[in-house]
Amino acid sequence: SKAATNATRPQTAEPSPPERASGEKRLFRYAPEPFLPRKSLLHRSLCWLPFPPPYWFPFISPLTKMPQQDFDPETLRPAEYIHEPDPRNAFIACTDRATGIFRPVKASDLHNAVSAFSLHAGVPEDIRQHFETVKNVYLYSWFIYRFQPVAELQSLACLEFALRERLANEIRAGKIDRKRAGLYGLMRYAIDNQLISNEGFACWVQAGDPDWDLLASLQLALPQIRNDFAHGTYSLMPSALSIIEVVHEIINQLFAVPRNPH
Repeated sequence: SKAATNATRPQTAEPSPPERASGEKRLFRYAPEPFLPRKSLLHRSLCWLPFPPPYWFPFISPLTKMPQQDFDPETLRPAEYIHEPDPRNAFIACTDRATGIFRPVKASDLHNAVSAFSLHAGVPEDIRQHFETVKNVYLYSWFIYRFQPVAELQSLACLEFALRERLANEIRAGKIDRKRAGLYGLMRYAIDNQLISNEGFACWVQAGDPDWDLLASLQLALPQIRNDFAHGTYSLMPSALSIIEVVHEIINQLFAVPRNPH
């Protein structure tokens, strides 16, 4: 019978879908093995992509339902509460580097963290201004937590802007196919032509692992992250600062530092 035939037929497992190089796994971003240095005992700060800054520890997920508030942080902020912090930031703690004691994150912590990233004077002014806007969007995630992914998307838009400016002559000369002159293609050209290197990233230097090819991971990951946000996603992770850091390191490598005439 048909039932008997089905009973004797060997059961085969459904093939697992291939893992994505980056982006989301369900609601949360993850990092496959190539993102990580091979030395397994390194501090988690080196696994920069899927995590918040290394000294920040969220008490609960930002997607967890919030306790009762005077306003709903997921809707347009009432005018009388526009200066109130997003309540989700109250569930993030940091380690005070002076005392080693855990304490709630303050607005000044966001400012201090993002102000550490600056583009040198050799970067064109338009790009530097775009990057400063990225930093302000990140800073104001203190008030609107969902500005975190907005800052992340804008930082990657700034990166593509910088790559297009730096490689404008190569694009005009046909060295880069205009149809492929998106973030992935531009990153690949910059890497292949040694305009950026692993040595230019603080996390790679701290890892002390010369076999870890961070650039190969970034080439795949950054365009995918940008596409996830650009095409719509519910991802909400406090990873913007890590992306801003790596974007500023790439842009600073792309443009020569001006010489001091003195």
